[in-house]
Amino acid sequence: MGASIFPQMDLPIPMLPVDLIQGEAVLKRFVFEAPKITALREKAISASVPNPTRVESVTALIWKCAMSASRSNLGVPRKAVMSLGVNIRKRLVPALPDSYGGNYVGIISPRMEDQDDLELQGIVSRIRKDLTEFGEHYAKITQGGDISLAICKTVEDFGKMAMSKDIDYYNCTSWCNFELYGADFGWGKPTWLSPVFTIELKNVVFLIDTRDGDGIEAWISLSPEDMALFESNKELLEFSAANPSVSV
Repeated sequence: MGASIFPQMDLPIPMLPVDLIQGEAVLKRFVFEAPKITALREKAISASVPNPTRVESVTALIWKCAMSASRSNLGVPRKAVMSLGVNIRKRLVPALPDSYGGNYVGIISPRMEDQDDLELQGIVSRIRKDLTEFGEHYAKITQGGDISLAICKTVEDFGKMAMSKDIDYYNCTSWCNFELYGADFGWGKPTWLSPVFTIELKNVVFLIDTRDGDGIEAWISLSPEDMALFESNKELLEFSAANPSVSV
């Protein structure tokens, strides 16, 4: 019975090398309050992206500062790719409701070449371009086709690119707009939420809403050398606070 509902599928997906995501790392928390995000979004506006979102703007700034730290430590420019999870429910034809269960997530992988300037507007434009193209492409390949195969194809394409030895790999996960602070499992709503990292992961960014729903908490894991430069970046500190106290 189960096999008729969930038939076995041959989905060969390349595994990323362990050292691509694991290694000595420092995990730190940065909080972007709503007024700072508003100012950051204004700074990120360009002709190609006149309406950058909260997540696009914060992700772009973090990626910019992380790439800058890596380039400074290496002494040379280096290519970089960012893995960004995308909720594909609204990108299917017809669209699925937000409450639809299952891990319906795809991946976009904006890339910066070694000769690219690390400019905020350009990075936001790169993220938006990949997101737009992903949506257009995904709507086409899922019409009349198998959704699972389409999801795996995007993962496979990203994996092949990320395994290149001459590129810095970053991974960003956003739980923004999930309304997690509204969850009540019988002992009241949470006063503060945070991700859990059970192993050392480097070049990882995790975004989650602040309790008021307007700000963003960013948990960022980088190598010790990169974090030392990252956390002192003046542009980053212009828009965020490093590990402020949590009010309860």
